[in-house]
This record gives sequence, structure tokens and C-alpha cells, in this order.
Amino acid sequence: MIDTLIQVTNLSGSTIYLDLYDDVSVNLNMSFAEIQDITSRNSGYSQTFRVPGTQINNKFFNYMFNVNADNLSFDIQKSVVCSINYKGNTVLDGILRLLKVVITNELVEYEINIQDEVGVFINSISNKLLTDINYDDLNHTYNATNVKLSWEAVYTGGTSTGGLKNGQILYPFQHIGYLYDDTGAVITSGNTSSPTLELYGNKGSISNVETPMKTTGFKPAIQIKSVLSRIFNQNGYSLVSNFCNSEYFNRLYMPLIFNNDGYYISATGNTAGTSQVKQQITSSPSGFSFSGTTCMVIDGWVELDAYVYNNGPTYPPYGWNFGNGRFIAPQNGTYTFSYSLTLQVPPEFQRTGYGIVGEVFLYKNRTTQYLNSDFVTYDDLYNWDTIVSSNNSVDIPLSQGDYIEMVVRWKQGAAYTCTSYTLVAPQVVREVSVVTITDAPNAILGSTVDVNQQFE
Repeated sequence: MIDTLIQVTNLSGSTIYLDLYDDVSVNLNMSFAEIQDITSRNSGYSQTFRVPGTQINNKFFNYMFNVNADNLSFDIQKSVVCSINYKGNTVLDGILRLLKVVITNELVEYEINIQDEVGVFINSISNKLLTDINYDDLNHTYNATNVKLSWEAVYTGGTSTGGLKNGQILYPFQHIGYLYDDTGAVITSGNTSSPTLELYGNKGSISNVETPMKTTGFKPAIQIKSVLSRIFNQNGYSLVSNFCNSEYFNRLYMPLIFNNDGYYISATGNTAGTSQVKQQITSSPSGFSFSGTTCMVIDGWVELDAYVYNNGPTYPPYGWNFGNGRFIAPQNGTYTFSYSLTLQVPPEFQRTGYGIVGEVFLYKNRTTQYLNSDFVTYDDLYNWDTIVSSNNSVDIPLSQGDYIEMVVRWKQGAAYTCTSYTLVAPQVVREVSVVTITDAPNAILGSTVDVNQQFE
């Protein structure tokens, strides 16, 4: 009596038992736990052996050895469902593949391979990489809104909801080390530095408003369950597991590429650059007469032209706005400004008794002044031009939407009202007048994170 039986299901859905050799050896590698509990079978299994070309087997395999056979219904490229029974007990469910037909002296044999589901699954993924999985549905915009949204996922009921992409993407803070100067000290200022992970409040720590934790410090991580589910789904399986549905497993994430800002920053370098004066948009008051007795103080709002980044491109609408000449901060951070303006007595007043007097400064939201510099020139200086520039640059903390304007504030009035000279409105020599940002936060203006690229 044969103890081992192989039951197969043909393409029509009928089940039969294949004929085996009396000495067939079906080796099963099973753990001790599986032997004790036949319902706990989970080991991978694969074996190749031959079965004889009997009437039953020939009929099942549709006489594959006979090229003249009609109505062949067995597809050698497809697998059939099978099970191995030993002494009346099913010890393995899997699939059977016909590998080849062997004919020796008119003796027909079928060489078959049997794999259990674990073996089939392992075989189907053995030559695949994480890059072979499609992650298009996880692509998203890299900005502060999505970074914060990723922290709001809810992990209940065996899954994650809310957050960014239903919790499949999380943005943790990923610290990749500090930058150091030539003395070995940590660089804590400037936008190429990383704020220190300390909370003592001084400038340079993440708890100081001027050196906050930056958006670029947060890099994407993908939910491990999402990756695992995609591996199963791609190969025709579903992931069903109490452990994988647990809150603990749903909260496990794998960091994606995080040591190269180029994946998340839309422009190389940072937003540092230069803007040239286009025109001065406030002039002398209409109908002003130098015969009056009042010394007037007038603010001239200098309109600046398109902002040119140090790395080449002009990038409106961020930077200097065309409409009002302001610099509008595209994102939170510290911006370092300097300027150099050339002012002159207008040509029509370049004669004895006339001059210009006043100050120049940067104006934040029309509330706070920075880098105030005085200017003055009279006819007795034999120089109708004066260059006004600050000896230093200034760091100005800006929130997204804050703006900076260049202001020329001058005195205007008849002789002996302001000074012994008649003071007129200065004229900005636009070709040689500039405002420069020497340091600024990195540009992360809506760049797209392509999750597929993260695995390359």
C-alpha cells in the first residue's frame, strides 16, 4: 500500500490522484511544531521527481509526449493546484508544474515539481527589488504643511488613517551631523548650518526664534507595512496578519534618502542673490514750493527690479516683487541683507546752493528699521553723487509673507529751513544701486518628492 498520495485539480476543476512509483520518496522539511500540530504548517517546500506515464497520468497531462494528440487542455506554462497526503492526512497544499516529458526506450515519465505556497511566494520575489514596486500614489509636495500633516495619522482598527497618505509617509527629524569651522567648533549661524539640538534658548539652538529647526531637517520615511503590503499585492497575495495589523507594527517606518537635500530642494544652492534698483517710486510732493518755511521729511520707497539668485535664474514671484519692489520672504528663516545705493543731486539742481540730506535703511513690514546709514552732499563738495552703503550686513528673521523694503528718507525745504542750502529729493542712480541677500534659507518651494526615486 502506498502511503503517499498526490491529489491534483485539472483545468476543468476535477480532482484525481496521480499514479506514483512504489518507491517514490517525497521529502518534507518540517519543524517539530508542525509535526505536533498539522494545522501549523508554514515551512517552505519544493521537490522535483518523476511519475510514470500511466493511463491516469497520461490523461491528466493530455499525452504531452504525443505531438499529434488532439484537444490538449493541459497548459505547460500554468500551474495546477495539488496536495500531498500521507497516511490519510494532508501535509501540504501547493502547486504542481510539469517540467518535462522523459521518454526512455518507449517508457514515458513526467518530471514534475511541487511547491507549497510559501515556496511559490519566495520564488516569485527572489529576483525582485524594492525598486520594482510602484509608489506613484505616495508622491507628494515637500513643504511645511505636509511635514506637519504627516504627524497627524491615527493608528486604530488594524490600519492607519489621516496624516499624509493615510499614514504611509511620516516626516521625522533626521539629524545627519553638524557643520564645523576650521577650529572644530559647530557652525550655528547662517543658513548652511544646522541648529544644535539643545533647548537652552541661546541663538544657535532650536529653541531660539532666530535659529529654529528647519523644514529641511525633516526627511521622509515610509511605513514598513505599506512596503510589505505592496510586495504581497504585486505578486498576487494579500497580507493578513494580526501582528501586521497591530498599532505597534503600523507605527514602524523606514527612512528614505535623507542625507542629500537635492531630493527635496527645488533649486540648487539657496535663495541668496541680488536685486537692482528699478526706480524710486516717491518723488517731491505735488505743488511743493521752495519759498515755504517748512522743512519736510519725506520717505521714498525704492522699487527694486527682478531678484536674481546667485545660482543664476530669476525666480519670481518669490524674492523681489514686481508690483511694489518689496522682498517677500518665501519661507520662514533668517535672511542676511546688505545694500549699496548711489544717490545724486538731480541734474536740474546741480548748481550752487543745492544739496541732498537724509538716511537710507531697510524696513521690515514698515515697523522695524535695519542698517540705517546717513547721506549728505552739497555743491561745495564738488561732487553731486554720494554712495550710501552699510559697513555691515544684518540678519533679519522673517516669517513667510514678511516683506523688506528699501527706503530713502530725505529732508526737503528752502534754504535756511532745513540747512543753509536748499534741499531737494535725491535721485537714485539705478545702474549701480543694489540690495543683496548674502544668505537665505534653502529654497523648498513646492518641490515634489518622488517616492520611487527614493529606492534607487
